[in-house]
Amino acid sequence: MQPETACVKDGVRCEIFTKYPAKCALCPDQSYYSPEKIRVRKTYTGKKSNRQGAQFETKNHEANQALLTSSKLTPNSGAGRIKGDEQITGLVRIMEELKTHIKPKIARGDKTFTIHKEWFTKLDLEAPDENMEFWYLKFRFLETDPDTYIAINEDILMAMVKTLIEDRRKAKLAQQAIDLANAKADRIKAENILLEAKVRELTLQLEMEKEAG
Repeated sequence: MQPETACVKDGVRCEIFTKYPAKCALCPDQSYYSPEKIRVRKTYTGKKSNRQGAQFETKNHEANQALLTSSKLTPNSGAGRIKGDEQITGLVRIMEELKTHIKPKIARGDKTFTIHKEWFTKLDLEAPDENMEFWYLKFRFLETDPDTYIAINEDILMAMVKTLIEDRRKAKLAQQAIDLANAKADRIKAENILLEAKVRELTLQLEMEKEAG
């Protein structure tokens, strides 16, 4: 008859019970005891990618994370189920598409960057499906450049401006309500101090009249 539970020594279960439970019946003195090994599952952190734009995506993500804790890179640069190169979630939901060049593209001695309409068409189709409020294209003329630029549809930009104005208005009204409440509290506090002073004044006056009378 096999035991219902494994033997335990110093808080560690016997691994034989899991692998070879039949041996437990032959081990009344724990002679077959073998401490259970703690197996740690390795977490896949992803390996460094050499594909075009990977460095730009990483730098962009780090810059976003410095300001926003709710910004995340999408797996495989949006080629899978989750779309876009970077998604900012939370109170504001934004999809970012990132484009750059690995090697300089020279035209008449100047660096150039060609923006394709299909990039915006792709964003217009995928961003609403991902429940994104806003979306835009971020690009660098060269991946190693320090400067990043944004190209955005005018309607999206104006929607962002409208949201910003409305949020600023609400924040201003909320601050005004706080200031008004604080002013009322200060007034009530001052009135209470004045009443206490009047009470003390009347009390002293009565005591003086009592002593004089």
